[in-house]
Amino acid sequence: MKTISHSTRLAFMVSIGVASVPTTHAASVDGRWNASLTRNGTVIPFRLDISGAGATLKGTLYDGFEPYEATTSATFQDGNLVLNIEHYLTTITATLKDGRLAGNVVSRSRDSSAEYTFEATRYVAPAAAAVDVPTISGSWEIPLDTPSSKGEKAFRFIVKQKGAEVAASILRVDGDTGAYSGTYRDGKWVLSQWH
Repeated sequence: MKTISHSTRLAFMVSIGVASVPTTHAASVDGRWNASLTRNGTVIPFRLDISGAGATLKGTLYDGFEPYEATTSATFQDGNLVLNIEHYLTTITATLKDGRLAGNVVSRSRDSSAEYTFEATRYVAPAAAAVDVPTISGSWEIPLDTPSSKGEKAFRFIVKQKGAEVAASILRVDGDTGAYSGTYRDGKWVLSQWH
């Protein structure tokens, strides 16, 4: 088992995760997108797949490499996109301009709401040959500075890798944290999670 230390350049971030696929229609949102949320200077990348048109339009969110959730309703009209994920009380609103989506994400709860800046560009597969991508596939140990409330001194970090893309999960004594997904960029791994 490998160990993740404080000096390891492995970064992962909790977030909303989403994905999509390129198309030749400039005014279409159909396809795979590299999306991100930004709040208080923190950028959280995720995948977004948008498919269909009109009444069949939907966005698909990912849990690791697997499709996880779909929007409960979606519209794209006059360059404006609205994706609703009602069971998470979350709405993505964006405008398509020059091949990019820009807007915001509002996530509500009973007591409050949070707003994030939203941006997305067409997905481009990572050029693994152009980058020296380190292999991190396998089982890692994340030591804890102090034991968890359940007495754990470390968590297990399980990683599946496909070139410059990974899916991972953190295992605790009471279960796992769900899947994270991400890519290798700018010399580090950046992972996010939809939950």
